[in-house]
Amino acid sequence: MDMKANLKALGEKGVGLIGKGLSSGKDLIQSGFTAVKGALMKMDTTSPDFWPNIDKACNDNQYEMVISVLESRLTSGEKLKPSDEAKIYLALGVCADAVESDYYPDDCYRKAINVCANSKDDSDLVYMVYCAMGSSPTYPLSEARKYAILALSSQDLVVKKKARVRLKEINDQLANASDFVSAISDADRELIYLTKDEDGLRSFTANNFNERITAFVATEVPAGLKFVNEAFFAGGVSSPILQKYYRRHPMVATTYILDDQYDQIVLLQKIREFVKIVQCLGAQEVTITNLSSDNLEMETFSSMGMSADGAGISDGGVQKKEQRSQTKIRQNQFVYKMEPMGNPFLPERNELLYYRDSQDELEGWKTERLRGRLEFEQEFTGMAHSALSAEDNKSVTAHVPVQGGMLGKIGLHKSKKIKTSDEDALHLTVKVKYAPLSMWAKFKKR
Repeated sequence: MDMKANLKALGEKGVGLIGKGLSSGKDLIQSGFTAVKGALMKMDTTSPDFWPNIDKACNDNQYEMVISVLESRLTSGEKLKPSDEAKIYLALGVCADAVESDYYPDDCYRKAINVCANSKDDSDLVYMVYCAMGSSPTYPLSEARKYAILALSSQDLVVKKKARVRLKEINDQLANASDFVSAISDADRELIYLTKDEDGLRSFTANNFNERITAFVATEVPAGLKFVNEAFFAGGVSSPILQKYYRRHPMVATTYILDDQYDQIVLLQKIREFVKIVQCLGAQEVTITNLSSDNLEMETFSSMGMSADGAGISDGGVQKKEQRSQTKIRQNQFVYKMEPMGNPFLPERNELLYYRDSQDELEGWKTERLRGRLEFEQEFTGMAHSALSAEDNKSVTAHVPVQGGMLGKIGLHKSKKIKTSDEDALHLTVKVKYAPLSMWAKFKKR
């Protein structure tokens, strides 16, 4: 036999020996697990060795064995301590998360929580369950995050550390606004509550767990989310206010408006955009009338985006420096007069928010205008209060400027308490007077 054949024979013999060794090793390990299972079957749950061995078996991925042992404990007739029964359901939930079985993780975890309510010898056990639920793939990310937050209240440092690690993992998955939008459901993104620190986060989550609200420590919000209030819409800087609700902007998924001011701001933003459109169509006078005077005293308006000298509107790329405006304030009414801008045109679709998908309606307005229409009236309604806590609403004021530009500031300069009845809906009309067709010749085509 030549050297090459000898080497091949030796190699095959070596592979065979290694294979036998691996098989023998697996047999030894399996026999060890079998021995452990046999020993656990004979123990009751009060044995000091029972739960450490269950934990070790889970760490060794012997989930089927653990399920078999724990099932036997539930059916053995042994009188279980509430804490041990809760631990059994907790361990079954962890195993059911890892392998297919006859158990559903959520059922097991909830049974564990229910038993914990009757357990007086291990009051911290419920936080162990919350920690496991926070790591479970069974729950949507927003719900798992809440469980991880609840587990932060544990007095067990190991549990608290696991919960904090899990919460960081989830927050990392929500690091950017786009991640937040894609990972969290619409309903759970509707409201955001900002807290100062972890204690505030734990307290808020515990008291509002069943509400579709996402809470963040203010320094840990996803990058790119914008939290704004009346200061921002008045053209200033808006810093997030802690311990307040913010509601998602109806047209911009990554912008959140202070809920106390949400309805008024959205309504006035829409009016602002409407005024922008009709001015492009040749409006020479706009009269805004508040028909709900008990809720919003339109005492003082700014010059609807005009500069201090009354020159031009700087919004949407439209600017006519030769224009002059006149404003007149009446009770519950604001009249804004301007020189018409020239031949009617519509703003570009990307310049609009509320009317972006209303192109057919806008084209209809333009057609009517080109046919010589001289007057146009539109109604706007909105709630004058937040849909949240009535206690919060008692202190809401109606000082609600909108973003600078076409409308600039619009609202109260004096604080006013707002009622919480549905009868207090804001109701405003905007009446438009267009320039006569004969004036068009004065302007160059756009």
